Parts: sequence; C-alpha cells; structure tokens
Amino acid sequence: GGLPFSLGVDRSTFCRFILDLELVDQERVPYVWAVSLFDARACWVRAFAGDLDYCDPLLENRTPVTPLISKWDFITIVDRLLRRRSPNRIDKQAFMSKLQAVHETLKAAWLRQDAREREEHNEADSPPAGGYDAAKTI
Repeated sequence: GGLPFSLGVDRSTFCRFILDLELVDQERVPYVWAVSLFDARACWVRAFAGDLDYCDPLLENRTPVTPLISKWDFITIVDRLLRRRSPNRIDKQAFMSKLQAVHETLKAAWLRQDAREREEHNEADSPPAGGYDAAKTI
C-alpha cells in the first residue's frame, strides 16, 4: 500500500502479507475468510499523497479512501490465522523463519528494481552513443 505503516495496515498490504507467508489455504484458513476478518475491522481512511490542498484532476474533486486496520487489529488477525492453521501448537520458529525468508526475497526484488530504475534513468540522461558534437547542432 501507499500509506505509511504508522496509520495502520491497508487491505492490499494485508492480502499480500497473508499470501507471502502462506497463512491461508483452502482447508483450514480460506483466503476469503481471512480477508473477511480484515474487512470486519477496517475503517475507511482518506488517502492523501502529501499536499492536502492538491486533488488529482482525474478524481473530479473526490477524496480517495482506503480500508485500514490498526496495527493492533493486524496482530490480532494474524494470531487468529496462525491459531486456526495450527490449532494444537504454533511453531513460532517456523513462522519467524518464513517471515525472514519473505523479507529477504522482497528486499532482493526491491534492490533489483531500484538498480533497474537507476540504470534506465542514467540511460535517459546520458548523451547519444556517438557523443555530443556542438557543430552538428547549429
């Protein structure tokens, strides 16, 4: 999501989190049921990019909103999903290992994307392959 984590967790971030950590399956923790836990606790929050006076012309002076849950509700829902997935015992070490693995995978993907964007930006700013010849531009 595009909102800061200090506001809470938005729906898209929550959905990605439960999929990445494989907290859902079709037997014990169906995806639709897990997302319904989010929806039951979500509050609609105005989503501003920064400048409160700016309004995207495509929105026709409407304020965009997004469903958001508090960080406390997020932890409560994740706990409920884990307990339903493993009713006898939650393997905390396995969960933390999975969380760390997802973190490393996403971090590597973000670094690759950042490097690719920097490379594209540098290519756009560099002079043509033949070099710059001021005499030819006049």
